[in-house]
Amino acid sequence: MSATADVVDTQQPPTTRRLLPPTIAQGNGVLLVAAPDLSEPTLQRTVIYLVQHNEHGSIGVVLNRPGMASVHDSLPEWADLATTPHVLGIGGPAQPDSTLCLAALRGNVQLDGVPGVRRLDRRIAQVDLEADPESIRPLIHGVRIFTGYCGWSTGELQRAVDDGAWHVAPALFSDLLYPMHMDLWSHAFSRTYQASPSVGEAGAPTPLNADERQSVLEDLDDLSEFAILLSPYGIRGVNLDEQYYDWDQLRVRLLYLFRDGQVGRHVPPDPLARNSYVSWDYCRGYRDNGLAELGDDTVFNDLTASTAEVDELLRSRDLSPESADPLNEHERLIVREDLADVELAQAILEPRGIVGQVIRCDECQRDHHYPWVILRANLRQLLEHGTATPHENPAPLDLEAYATRDYCRGFIDSITRMLDSEKASHTTTD
Repeated sequence: MSATADVVDTQQPPTTRRLLPPTIAQGNGVLLVAAPDLSEPTLQRTVIYLVQHNEHGSIGVVLNRPGMASVHDSLPEWADLATTPHVLGIGGPAQPDSTLCLAALRGNVQLDGVPGVRRLDRRIAQVDLEADPESIRPLIHGVRIFTGYCGWSTGELQRAVDDGAWHVAPALFSDLLYPMHMDLWSHAFSRTYQASPSVGEAGAPTPLNADERQSVLEDLDDLSEFAILLSPYGIRGVNLDEQYYDWDQLRVRLLYLFRDGQVGRHVPPDPLARNSYVSWDYCRGYRDNGLAELGDDTVFNDLTASTAEVDELLRSRDLSPESADPLNEHERLIVREDLADVELAQAILEPRGIVGQVIRCDECQRDHHYPWVILRANLRQLLEHGTATPHENPAPLDLEAYATRDYCRGFIDSITRMLDSEKASHTTTD
């Protein structure tokens, strides 16, 4: 997680930051949010996603104007992928007989070589409606299809923005998933610089700089995706350093952080509900498994060779059973469970480039990076002798190749649910 460290309540004063509001010069990936006093009836409280902005002019589609035609009747092959309320949106007055499709991408997807999909920004793509919906399904959370669009000639849109008719805000992939009948305008307007009237006043917080704002936007995108994936399983929100936030609570705090550079105090949930909150790393692991190809035989590693390495490593160690008291039965049960978890994590994550786990030491408050073989050897040594050989971080150290325990748990839980779902589907079919 990047910017969310600033969300957690702290006594430290906010840091000094440089203001850099978004502009349409960024092109794709920005929203045009109608000014509150824009009187044109067809454009009042509209939110437009900018699909194209260059020297030839600008093109965008209105995100929050539902039409009457259903996707099922007009384009039945796309009906299952269409977002609520499953109708064609009125993208704008230009060429009302044309259609344009936008997709909300899953995190970390690669679009190279995927026909009919063109990435517009980090998490939004334009989709050719002649493409095969089934080939695109694993890459997206949903699509929204529009008839018509809004168009501006060269320089026309910039003049409208300069005149105050439109405010500019960064787009989130969740904007495409926001039900059209709900108030997307207020949601988007909260991301504009104009939404914070205290900016610049004496004693007001200093807004974020460009990199910090981008980090918050990425966290907002990730948060929306985590809520989509985990809410159906009773997960209510995120645990950040033992502070518990509902999905909507954290989203609002991130928006305040994006807009004002600081957040207010947090009211924690009922302590009895804390088992319904998971760490950010767990969410990342759960999400990252979304693209796993379970039909591939290489998904689960054979641990036979690495088990032989563990045995050889233990034989080479100076094991002194008298140096520590043996574990009691409860402690041994916990270590056995940990060892089983590590072996499963290695089998699943090693083929994906994860070489071990990073574990925070309570005593020295430092991160220790354990390759799979060393971690398994330490757990077996602890199980058999009540102590483990001290470990030094490997050198050179590739930090990206190690995952936290929570990340591994999230990844494994996601695979388990996918397998259970496939099994249930086959059982129903049979």
